[in-house]
Amino acid sequence: MPDKMMHVQGIGDVTLKQNRRAKNITLRIVPGPQIIISAPRLLSERKARQVISEKQSWILKKLQSARLQKDTFKNGDTFTTLHHRIILTTHPPEDPVLRNECIYLKVDENLSNDETQEEIRIRIREIIRKEARAYLPQRVAWLAQQYNFSYNQIRIKDSKTRWGSCSAKKNINLSLYLMRLPVHLIDYIILHELCHTIHLNHGEKFHLLMNRLTGNNENQLRKELRRYSTGI
Repeated sequence: MPDKMMHVQGIGDVTLKQNRRAKNITLRIVPGPQIIISAPRLLSERKARQVISEKQSWILKKLQSARLQKDTFKNGDTFTTLHHRIILTTHPPEDPVLRNECIYLKVDENLSNDETQEEIRIRIREIIRKEARAYLPQRVAWLAQQYNFSYNQIRIKDSKTRWGSCSAKKNINLSLYLMRLPVHLIDYIILHELCHTIHLNHGEKFHLLMNRLTGNNENQLRKELRRYSTGI
C-alpha cells in the first residue's frame, strides 16, 4: 500500500505507512526531520489522526530536539561519498574544482544564517545525486546479471525514510544517500531489493535467498547498516 501524506494542524505533515504485517501503531521522527506513523493496513486515517493528536506534546519535543541537532556547516567540513570527498572551503583551488577525487565547494565567509545553511545542503545533495545516478544503475545491472535477476526501472530518490524499495512491477527505488555507504552495504541494499523482485515480502524464502547471496551474513549486514543514516 503506498504511503499517504497527512497534514495535521499544529504539527505539520505526517507520513502514514500502512502494512498488513504491522500489528501495532508506532510513531518515529526521522532525519529531515519527518514524522512517520506506521500502522496496520486497516487502520483508518481518522484513528491515525487521533493517535497523532494524543502524542502531540511528545512529537513537538522530538521535532524541536531534531532541529537543534541538525548539522551546522562550517568552513573546512568534509563529506565522504563512495568516490569523492566534498570539502567546504572559502578559498578553493583556482582550477580545477575537482582535484584528486576532492570536490572543493566554495562557501561564503558568513555561514551563520539558515538560508545559507540550506543552500549548502542543497548543493551537497545535488553532488551526491549526480554521483548516485552515474553509479547505482550500472551497479544494479551488474548484480542482477551476476545473480540472474530481472527488474524494470531504477529510480534514484531523495529518500530519507528508507534506503530502497521494490514494487510489484519490479521497479526499484534507491536513496541517493547510498553513496555515503561502503560498497559492501550498497551491494547489500541492492541485493535486498533485487530479492524483492522474486519475493515481495520478508518471509522465510526471502531470507533464505538473501543469506545465499550474502554468505549467510544478512543479519550481520543489517546490523551494520543501522550505524548509518540517510540525509546530510
